[in-house]
Amino acid sequence: MTKTKITAYQVIDNPPPIFPAEPTREWMNQTSNKFAYRCLPLVIGNTYGWEIKSNSEFIAKYDGGRGVDAIQILKIAGTNFPQSHFGDGILTWSVGYLFKTEYPYGLYITGGSNVEVSNPIPLTGIVETYWLPFTFTMNWRFTQKGLFHMKPGDTICQIFPVDMAIFDNISTELVHINNNSELINDYREWSRSRTEFNNNPNRLPKEWQKNYFRGTFPHKEGKEVNHKTNLNVPEFKTNND
Repeated sequence: MTKTKITAYQVIDNPPPIFPAEPTREWMNQTSNKFAYRCLPLVIGNTYGWEIKSNSEFIAKYDGGRGVDAIQILKIAGTNFPQSHFGDGILTWSVGYLFKTEYPYGLYITGGSNVEVSNPIPLTGIVETYWLPFTFTMNWRFTQKGLFHMKPGDTICQIFPVDMAIFDNISTELVHINNNSELINDYREWSRSRTEFNNNPNRLPKEWQKNYFRGTFPHKEGKEVNHKTNLNVPEFKTNND
């Protein structure tokens, strides 16, 4: 299979570092027996793509106003601080890179997956990086008056490739499950097995079913599925040629 290439052109000195997205989250570490990590879709969501990290520490204060002066930024340490550029409580970062992808791929830009933030909140955008010769910004929006403290290593944004032409090649259909005899039988067997498992108050952690984690069916031993339990997200390595 031919690989598609994503290039990050550094456009400023000392840009915010970019890393493959991490699987761990502090709130997930605090769940009982780290139970949240048993949810594979959650962990895959954490690691989907790359995180651009802050290399500065600052406190932003929003007074609730509409103008650019409604946000005051106290710079504590580091470089590449955000700005109040648009007004309306929006905090704006220059990400420090001009990304180039190959058609039909663009980049999906959003906040860190499953990262706890409430005010401000990261906004989401999709950028056609296969043609544009300029950078994009990452924006967070205050939803109410308040203070926001960001430290080095905190996630500014998470990015991953997205097929910009995908909806041109998708058809959709709404069907009752009774119209698919094999699927409804699989679903009913899973539902029965899951109910039986949940109704057992004496179940041990080692008895956790793990059907999704393992990519298995509760009643079809040995059936193979195309299943991923981790992502091989490559690092952006410096090329000085």
